[in-house]
Amino acid sequence: MSENQIIIVTGSAQGIGFAVAQKIVEAGSQVIIADFNEEAGQGAVKKLGTRAHFKRLNVSSKENWEQLFDDVIAEFGRVDGLVNSAGITGGSDDVEHEALDDWDLVFDVNVKGTFLGSQQAMKHMVHGGAIVNISSMAGLYAEPVAVAYSASKGAVRMLTKHSALYGATKEHPIRVNTVYPGSTKTPMVEEITRLQPEVMQAQLNKVPLKEFADPMDIANMVYYLISDQARYITGGDFVVDGGMSAGF
Repeated sequence: MSENQIIIVTGSAQGIGFAVAQKIVEAGSQVIIADFNEEAGQGAVKKLGTRAHFKRLNVSSKENWEQLFDDVIAEFGRVDGLVNSAGITGGSDDVEHEALDDWDLVFDVNVKGTFLGSQQAMKHMVHGGAIVNISSMAGLYAEPVAVAYSASKGAVRMLTKHSALYGATKEHPIRVNTVYPGSTKTPMVEEITRLQPEVMQAQLNKVPLKEFADPMDIANMVYYLISDQARYITGGDFVVDGGMSAGF
């Protein structure tokens, strides 16, 4: 990534998204903190300084996405990259007991939000660029619970594949890749740990490196993929899981 690029990061008021935004600012580029939580988003901007700019975004709203790109391009002249980091876990039920409302909400944020953002990026990133979609190890490996979250993150994987093939046909190609974090020390994981400590302990027992990831561990991979160093990489799956997927 060259200096002073314009990168939109959704869900970046906290957690992995915030770490990605911090990495972008440290590299000398401008980051758009696109988040539904205005108070937390403004707080993130205060922490990151003048290269960070907050825009309120409901990722499941087509109109919100259109307005976001219009506003950013009007202010900065272009968009060079998008990181679709916003996501929710929803309920942790199995396929028999999952509530339809929970299923719909998870897919609205995790899948529809990623689709709408990618759609606008393809339309407006006329000079090329990169998209990084944040999936999850739950999108690669199933468990009996959290059916909506796992299914939604699996859908993000195939959305990325399609988008990468389409982005490569552009006169100025748009690269698209997926990052799969393992369990990461974010507010989302802390909430699951509070509600179901036995579930998270079981997850930790599967990690060969014996610790959960720090958000910056994920951000380092995202930053690489959105940077010019990854100019020949598209449609890829990049796992950051402490070795969990290496074996049983």
